[in-house]
Amino acid sequence: MSERLTCGECHAERDELTGLLCYRCRSRWQEKEMNELRAEIERLKAERDEARAAARWLVSNVNYEEHYEAIAVWRWLGKETSDE
Repeated sequence: MSERLTCGECHAERDELTGLLCYRCRSRWQEKEMNELRAEIERLKAERDEARAAARWLVSNVNYEEHYEAIAVWRWLGKETSDE
């Protein structure tokens, strides 16, 4: 006789193939994970946008001959944008 398998979260009966969670709890867990990933993506995009704004300000407020590194950063950020 096989033992009854229960969900690790809600203790509902689960299928052997679904892992530790029932379908409903697994779906909730996956949705939570996706929301966390979306939030991380948005945070990284905001950091990128801040870096671009800082680079724009730097490039617009420096002498080209003296600050070629700032121009290189600006160009690198532009390439990163065009790759998206």
